[in-house]
Amino acid sequence: MKKDEKDEVLDELTREVKECQAHAPLILALGTKAMMTRHWNKVYTVLEAPLTSSNIQTITLNTLTEEYHAMEHLEEIEDISGAAQGELQIQNTLNGVIQRWEEVNFTVISYRDSKERFVITDVEDLITLLEDDTMTVSTMMGSKFVLEIKEQVESWEKRLGYLADVIDEWLKFQR
Repeated sequence: MKKDEKDEVLDELTREVKECQAHAPLILALGTKAMMTRHWNKVYTVLEAPLTSSNIQTITLNTLTEEYHAMEHLEEIEDISGAAQGELQIQNTLNGVIQRWEEVNFTVISYRDSKERFVITDVEDLITLLEDDTMTVSTMMGSKFVLEIKEQVESWEKRLGYLADVIDEWLKFQR
């Protein structure tokens, strides 16, 4: 091949790469692992596309861009994707709180050699953990991404508050 001849294969590949690069923001937005069915439902609503259980699993980039003109709705799709990522972060943080409290054990000892009366001990670390997790859950409640799991976060906010009250009363009683 001569220098001045066009390489049709190279030209076609270059065109396809550029086309794919143009769709990179859409691919990144929809490719996040945070996207759940509820988020895909929102995407399909934005695109005014029919939603079936099969097409949510088999949709192609070409279908999204050619049939449903997804690039025209890129900002809305990126907002949905961002919300999905925020929700996932909150869920993961909440799961960490839940797991910590499933593993927490209170240390109690007999009160003055009594077999019927006990006192709680070693509560300093427990109270610190409780305060930290209470602050974490309160921060979650202030997030704009909490809406989808708000009930679960509120439930843990109440549980931690109740636990703080119980520990406080227990310690007062012991004094």
